[in-house]
Amino acid sequence: MSLDPLLNALWMRLGKDTKLKSPYCDFIQKYKDLGHMTEVKEAHEPELAVYLPHHGVYNPLKSYTKLRVVFNGSAPTSNGVSVNQIQLNGETVQQDLFSVMIRFQK
Repeated sequence: MSLDPLLNALWMRLGKDTKLKSPYCDFIQKYKDLGHMTEVKEAHEPELAVYLPHHGVYNPLKSYTKLRVVFNGSAPTSNGVSVNQIQLNGETVQQDLFSVMIRFQK
């Protein structure tokens, strides 16, 4: 899946929805300022490059955070691999829900 259609859809949505565009751009700038993301002009090794698609969820009824930016790590990228598939998966750190429920009932 190419990211171009996702990026084009995001730009079209931001162009149509002025209430979303300003906070979305502010969020992206804040992420850049914090060092959580960097702009990549050209990947040194394009076959190894994986980009994390994102989109905004705007809820005007929320009092504090009207915009949530959602990163889609399960979307397959141009090389057919998703970010979720290549990151290291460790063991589960949460306790088994069944054992928690049994202890809770006692």
